[in-house]
Amino acid sequence: MRVYHFLPLKWAIEGIQKRRLKVARINDLNDPFEMFSADVGDKRLRAGLTNARNVAHEQIGFLCFSRDWKNPVQWSHYADGHKGVCLGFEMADALLEPVHYSAKRLKMVEADFVLEEPAAKVRMTTALFTKYVHWQYEQEMRAIVNLDAPEVIREAGLHFDPFSEVGSLVSVMLGARCPVGRAEITSILGASLDGISLCKARPAFRSFEMVKQQRASLWA
Repeated sequence: MRVYHFLPLKWAIEGIQKRRLKVARINDLNDPFEMFSADVGDKRLRAGLTNARNVAHEQIGFLCFSRDWKNPVQWSHYADGHKGVCLGFEMADALLEPVHYSAKRLKMVEADFVLEEPAAKVRMTTALFTKYVHWQYEQEMRAIVNLDAPEVIREAGLHFDPFSEVGSLVSVMLGARCPVGRAEITSILGASLDGISLCKARPAFRSFEMVKQQRASLWA
């Protein structure tokens, strides 16, 4: 499956050069409802889910992707206001799970937090992959990363997954306002770009979406 990962320019360059992606952890994500997609009006449920989320924060992380790169809001939120980069990956379908979007909170009971039970694990996984419906523009796909896996790179309190575990980097797309051009990014990344498609995005003329800039002279 082809999926896309948006980044500010600095982190995109570093990620390509080091051939890795930063792993996002639950309590650090930009949505305070992460794993809190359930109705937790009952304080016992709230305490149980808070504990489960803290346990998950220590054990697993996510690699977050989109099924599409054309939404300008994605570029604004995750690629530094169109000054960043979108990386395209070809990944095995089995590694990815779609996020489901809901207008209403999920219904859970205390037994759903007994993580030793198979049914509870299913319910908690559902909570992990459910977000408020207003996030649906992201068309998000997620890969779960075990933070204790031997291939995970630990550096300065952060976790990174090498491209060899993620999939094949197949494209590098510069944002419409990216301050570097084709020649400069090619020079910066050197051999890291071998066999990878390089292009630039621009606003479409007839719709509210981003498209590829076809005139190479406009982003030399």
